[in-house]
Amino acid sequence: MDRRYAIADNEALAILDNFELPVECISKTEASNNFEACRNRMACVCKSFKAPQACHCPRNALREIRADSSNRMPITTPSVEITSHKSEIYATLAETEVVLVVKSAILIESADFILEQPC
Repeated sequence: MDRRYAIADNEALAILDNFELPVECISKTEASNNFEACRNRMACVCKSFKAPQACHCPRNALREIRADSSNRMPITTPSVEITSHKSEIYATLAETEVVLVVKSAILIESADFILEQPC
């Protein structure tokens, strides 16, 4: 799975693909020892340079991601469980039979159940 994660000692969150973190570090070491080298994406719009209170900054915050329980570890699906332990991410796969529902944006009323049977 090609996803980004925010990892702390006691918590791990899956970050949505379109979510831009205000600051993103390559590693825990960079965040701890060289935070100023981390990539800063915070872009505030200010009406006046004299009054910082007049700035409007994006409300991207991890609390929005944390509020959705589907982003918090463990993340469990029928075929995979993603967990975190000591700042590491683990994915446990299970061989399982999956029913796939295919829906078309053009044919909104149709859905097909596909079972792949062994030959």
